[in-house]
Amino acid sequence: MARLLVRLKLRLLGNRFHQGVQPALGFTMAVIGGFLAAAFGFSAFNATVDGDRDVVVLGMALLWLGWILVPALTFTADETLDPRRFQLLPLRNRQLVVGLLAAGVVGVGGIATLIAVSGAAVGAGRAAGQGIAGLVALVVVVLLAVTCIAWSRAVLTLLADVLATRRGREIGAALGVLLLIALWLTPQLLFGGSPMVDGANLDLSAPAELARWSPGGLGAVGVLAAADGRLVLALAAAGGLLVLTVLALLLWAFALGRLARRSPARSTSRRSSALYPAWLAWLPRSRATAVAVRFLRSLVRDPRVRSQALGQLFLVVPMVAVGAPAGVFSSDYAPLLAAGLAFPFGLMASNQFALDGPALWVHEVTGADGHADMRGRDLAVVLLATPVIVVAAVALAAVSGGWSMLPAALLLAAGVLVLVLGASNLSSVLLPVPVPERGDNLFGTSASGQGCINTALLLVVYAVVAALITPMILPVVLVEPVGWRTFAAVLGLGYAILGGWLLTRAAAASLRTRGPDLLQAVDWRRG
Repeated sequence: MARLLVRLKLRLLGNRFHQGVQPALGFTMAVIGGFLAAAFGFSAFNATVDGDRDVVVLGMALLWLGWILVPALTFTADETLDPRRFQLLPLRNRQLVVGLLAAGVVGVGGIATLIAVSGAAVGAGRAAGQGIAGLVALVVVVLLAVTCIAWSRAVLTLLADVLATRRGREIGAALGVLLLIALWLTPQLLFGGSPMVDGANLDLSAPAELARWSPGGLGAVGVLAAADGRLVLALAAAGGLLVLTVLALLLWAFALGRLARRSPARSTSRRSSALYPAWLAWLPRSRATAVAVRFLRSLVRDPRVRSQALGQLFLVVPMVAVGAPAGVFSSDYAPLLAAGLAFPFGLMASNQFALDGPALWVHEVTGADGHADMRGRDLAVVLLATPVIVVAAVALAAVSGGWSMLPAALLLAAGVLVLVLGASNLSSVLLPVPVPERGDNLFGTSASGQGCINTALLLVVYAVVAALITPMILPVVLVEPVGWRTFAAVLGLGYAILGGWLLTRAAAASLRTRGPDLLQAVDWRRG
């Protein structure tokens, strides 16, 4: 059975190249990204085994934790390993668990993990000066990779019914944001530094000692023991990983049995309400405002829209983590950081038509005004961003005492928001990426490599937008008198309004001529 499922997995992966350009490109990018991550992990573990060993312990512990948390909190499970597809077959849970585990190992993530941790085995053999130590370390890291995959699938299957519900996805998305914030800010709170700015000076002994108690830390203990020539301890760690793998498989089999007995949770609420809620009743009634209200309501009700919006907020966390230890918050320039919030908010309008998916055909057959739709989504983003940016700018001015910079900061933030919205509108028409609907099955997510396509296109948009906003930001930062800074911000706002208008007009003109092509591009049912 394991051999059959491995062959099935390889065939499904190979079929990506026969499903069209985008699936093939996405899978190719996923393979390239996995290879680069594996090469980086290999070199990092290889170099740190006989050097900074706390990094090895923390790295392997975070690897195990990432395998568990990332699929559950980002809903990126591999659909080719969906256990629901085998419910009608006469298979025992034990057979299915072993087969799906073997199939998971041959995936992009499994192979990349094996390559990355094998660097620790090479480093252990070099440090010990004997080949037997390298072989024992290799056994340890292979068992560590298998343990990561087994626990990942077990936990994901166990939580499938919860995370498939709307409330479960909302909790998962919120926890994902909090987890990323914690990963960036914890070193500052514990050590008074940033992992990017002060990484070489951080004392990692305390968290490394705690991480040794995790399955990933147990793998690191085995590798480091092999590097020191203590092969008995290394073999004991390998035995511990084998026991943990068996426990994960038992938990996985239990979760599969429970998943087969229970029907997927579905929402039965059918409440009806007015389109314009009370807090938006002041908006004039028009097509653009109706689209804005619909977009704001979808942020609460549609997990796809909410996930895309929350994903843009991840851009703010590195900025805060790097800026805090550098003393930015205590300088007069602190209010200008509020303009950085406008960047992720403006990107919330990117790939906007793909969220409609196949339903976009209604716009085409009715001759709907796409320009009004873009204005409506832009209005929704402005309504969301304005209070956040204003509060952030005032708070930064109060903390740093840079009240003189507040007008320029607000003008600069407005300009960045307008210009990024224009670029997002144009990229939505020229670079659409299909966004599959997520039903009641946690494993039925987008095709492999879809996230790589989204990331690559977003990087293109980021680069273009950065080039556009640079002429607006530099004068505000470089000009010394406060009055001239405000004047430069006013000129920058005019530049942004003109640029945003031109970009949005170009997007509307392109939408009128390539509507059918756009519909075909965002239809996730193709291929």
